[in-house]
Amino acid sequence: MKGIVLSYFLLFVFLGAFSQNNTKVDSLLLIHENAKTPIEKKEGCYSLTSYYYPTNIQKSVRYAKEGLQYRTDEPDTLDAKLLYFLGTAYSSLREFDTAIALINEALEISEGLGDTLLTGRVMDQKGYIYFRKGDIANAYKFNIGASKYFRENKDLKHLAKSKHRRGVYAKHLGHYEEAISVYLEAIRLFEDIGDHKAASRIFADVGNLFNKTKDYENVLKYSFMALEIAERMNDSTGIAATYNNIGLAYHGKKDDSLALSYYEKAREINIKKKNELWLA
Repeated sequence: MKGIVLSYFLLFVFLGAFSQNNTKVDSLLLIHENAKTPIEKKEGCYSLTSYYYPTNIQKSVRYAKEGLQYRTDEPDTLDAKLLYFLGTAYSSLREFDTAIALINEALEISEGLGDTLLTGRVMDQKGYIYFRKGDIANAYKFNIGASKYFRENKDLKHLAKSKHRRGVYAKHLGHYEEAISVYLEAIRLFEDIGDHKAASRIFADVGNLFNKTKDYENVLKYSFMALEIAERMNDSTGIAATYNNIGLAYHGKKDDSLALSYYEKAREINIKKKNELWLA
């Protein structure tokens, strides 16, 4: 009976969200169709480009390309944003060389306009595309440049995300101490802007890094900090991942009984989540 009730509840939630999304896209399509001037057409295309990314990459690419047809001899912010989204979309399609060429064009425009905040976002994305391509050194290089612009603009949200990415890049370069230091900076920034779920996930990342160095006491310290926040946020994914990390730490400490108990807790949460998805 509980399963049936839950299924109906999830169905109503889904239908409500689906209806709201349909209303929004209908409104954006209407604006796009009624646009008269080139700038209005470009604005309409940009709205649809950002709406469809990342749920429908092909449509996002289509509207970005259409919007860029309305460019003039004097590039503007919308041109840079459309190129940014188009480059990001091609990165998702794993066409990295095309993605980087488009991002470079967006970067040239944003720098020419003196838009330092947009320049930071484009530069950070350029670093991420290099990361996805497997060029960690360039990913790291452009991330540092982007962070400087976010700091200058006091954009804590993007600075926090950028710091988190740098921690990932440093980890892949084998610079574990630097990665831990940057992760902790990112945690502080995420907590400052009230994004406690992101902070919790990074605490878990810090724990993972200490697992690599076999510093199991610190694994437990940061994993339990992550667990406290994840439980407060009712973040079942974060809780399960953290239980697993704690299990790994106890296994490293040769306490297999405790390790198994935390593995089992993680497994129970994951089974429950799969059952809820099946009921939906």
